[in-house]
Amino acid sequence: MNETEARAAHTDTALKAARLSLNQPTQVCADNDLEDLLAGITPENRHLEADFGAPQEQEIL
Repeated sequence: MNETEARAAHTDTALKAARLSLNQPTQVCADNDLEDLLAGITPENRHLEADFGAPQEQEIL
């Protein structure tokens, strides 16, 4: 499998996991501001902190 085929397979897998298709219309809502988005955060929909390890190469914290 070459790189192009590998990327296509990965994209297909991601689309299936998200239940999307390439020509599927999607609804985008730009009416939310930051306060609205933050108000929607609850203990039930928060995820745990993710540890990605120490900074690599040019990354800084």
